[in-house]
Amino acid sequence: MSEQNNKTALVRRLREETGLGLRDALTALQDADFAYEKALALLKERSGGRVRSNRATGSGKVAAYTHNGRIAAVVEVHCETDFVAKTTEFDTLCRELAMQVASMDPASLEALLAQDYIRDSRITVSELVKRTAALCGENIRVGRFSRLALNEYVSHDQQPAPVLAQG
Repeated sequence: MSEQNNKTALVRRLREETGLGLRDALTALQDADFAYEKALALLKERSGGRVRSNRATGSGKVAAYTHNGRIAAVVEVHCETDFVAKTTEFDTLCRELAMQVASMDPASLEALLAQDYIRDSRITVSELVKRTAALCGENIRVGRFSRLALNEYVSHDQQPAPVLAQG
C-alpha cells in the first residue's frame, strides 16, 4: 500500500471510530505524525470526550420504501444541516433504513438499531448510521418509522386495523 493510500485509510478509520469530520481527523493525524493511537488520544483530548452525537439534528429527510406493492415502510432520519440531507450518502442511508424496516419489522427504535444490517450482517444498523455520520461529518439519528403490509395486522399487539370506509 502506498504512503498516500495508508494516510487515507488512517483518516477513514479515525473518522469511522470517532464520528468526527474529515478536517478534525486529518488535523489530528497530521499533528500526531500519522500515528493512529496518538491521533485518537489528541481527538479525545481536544473534544473533551464529546463526539458529534451531542449536536442538534434540525434537518433531515423522510424516506419510503415499497416492496412489490405489498409492504411499505417510512422512516424519519435527522441530520444537522440541509446540506447533508441532500447528499447521496445520506439519501442512501435513508433508503437502506426504510428497506431494513420493511424487511425486518422491528418493534421499536432500539430493536431497529440493534438489528444486523440486512446487506452486511457483520455490522448492526446502529453501526451503519455511525459510519454514515462519520462520512458526512455530522450527527445523524433515526427518528420515527412505520411499516405496513397488505393483509397483515397493523399493530404489534395483534389488533386488526379499523375499517375506515367500505365500498
